[in-house]
Amino acid sequence: MVDTPLVCDFGSGVSKVGFAGMEAPLVVFPTVLGKLRHDNVLVGMEEKDWFIGAETQTNPGKLVLQRPISRATVTNWDHMEKVWHHAFYQMLRVAPEHHPLLLTEPPLTPSAHRERVSEIMFETFNVPALYLANQGVLSLYASGRTTGTTIESGEGMTYFVPITDGCPLHQSTMQLDVAGQDLTLHFLQLLTNSGHQFVSSADQECARDVKEKSCYVALDFEKELAKAESPAFKRTYQLPDGQELDIGKERFVCPEALFNTGLIGRTSQGVHMVASRSIFSCDPALRKSLFGNILLSGGTGCCSGLRSRLQREVAAVVSPTIVVKLYVLRYETEKQGESDGLEIPVPVMAAVAPFLLPSCRQCGLTHELNHHIVGPVGLLVLRGVSANAWRPLVERNETPGPASSPRLSESGRSADALQHRRTRRVHGQTGGAVGREWSVCVPPGSCWVGGSILCSLSTFKDMWVTKDEYGHIGSSIVSRKSF
Repeated sequence: MVDTPLVCDFGSGVSKVGFAGMEAPLVVFPTVLGKLRHDNVLVGMEEKDWFIGAETQTNPGKLVLQRPISRATVTNWDHMEKVWHHAFYQMLRVAPEHHPLLLTEPPLTPSAHRERVSEIMFETFNVPALYLANQGVLSLYASGRTTGTTIESGEGMTYFVPITDGCPLHQSTMQLDVAGQDLTLHFLQLLTNSGHQFVSSADQECARDVKEKSCYVALDFEKELAKAESPAFKRTYQLPDGQELDIGKERFVCPEALFNTGLIGRTSQGVHMVASRSIFSCDPALRKSLFGNILLSGGTGCCSGLRSRLQREVAAVVSPTIVVKLYVLRYETEKQGESDGLEIPVPVMAAVAPFLLPSCRQCGLTHELNHHIVGPVGLLVLRGVSANAWRPLVERNETPGPASSPRLSESGRSADALQHRRTRRVHGQTGGAVGREWSVCVPPGSCWVGGSILCSLSTFKDMWVTKDEYGHIGSSIVSRKSF
């Protein structure tokens, strides 16, 4: 693994890290730090400075938890540096000075923020090369497309990124400050109103877990409210300490705030209106393809039921002549045995290659991509890298294994087993085998996958910002070479 590029996606809620060419992150851990409360430090006990990632989950209630990223922006650089150090040395167990590094960044990232990241990576961690990539573009790459609209909704922010020929349209990129953390707080308030108490930061993490596992978006909010009147509608959820929660309408009232922000005291438009406004601000000639290729990504973007509801709401505000299609890469959690996913069609490589961004053409990425293939869910399969892992599983019912050695999650459990639980098979028709059903495994973290695809290409080496370039030109070089 020496000299293999690292691919890291540090989000407000979760961080995903691994090596280029892998089909999934090597390690996924929460982007959180914890420090022991003073009343929990015993006499003679050696106090650990910080607990990071999954370590914070082993001491529930005893730690003061802090998140270094809020609203997709680093708010504490010292804490963020600790998370980066933890990812490199503890999780990946590599020396960053020996590996080029691709870092994902949110759309609309200020230049000052980007330059601060480059300073820390080059001067503190001594990385030999760095590339900062737009998360929305990477997610679209992972779907096998280079033109479309990515709705990237994570923990801190929701972004709407129209992309054409691999280039994000910055003037039409929009954001909505309603995302996972807002839904968690809303869910906490709903549970409190129902008589449950969540006081500590550890309690709030439990509420976040309940939200992620139980909440869904109602296709028709009013009809769902009527259903919720039945006692049989309630579900019981068991907390780690053994307590049980009875949850009813809170399950769908919580994510309704994505469409009606007034539920959480905001005056901004809902996701459906911002998505439509973002695309309508683009050139009219592009709108058909942008409305017809909307990709939902990020943890909140994969909330059960969101795809169907959002497609319905967006279609209601545009002309009937415009076809609206939404896709989800990270498959949604099923609700009551119902599936809300949409079959993801097979992109044709010949149609994908010509639409690469100009900088990719200049350094030969078009030829490089033509050498590879696109699988049934749009994932680029790198020959000799992860082809075995992502080869379509024809008429078989199994999950592909890793292309390299077994992967371990931060908790020590097999990441392959976690991958099996987090993915879902999607059935569709392929252009090369009409009438045959193919079964593939859709990976979590489409943004990370897009980064793995991009920097695995041999011709991508010309797009790296090297340490020598940084030394001669300064941190501004990072903005010049990032799309």
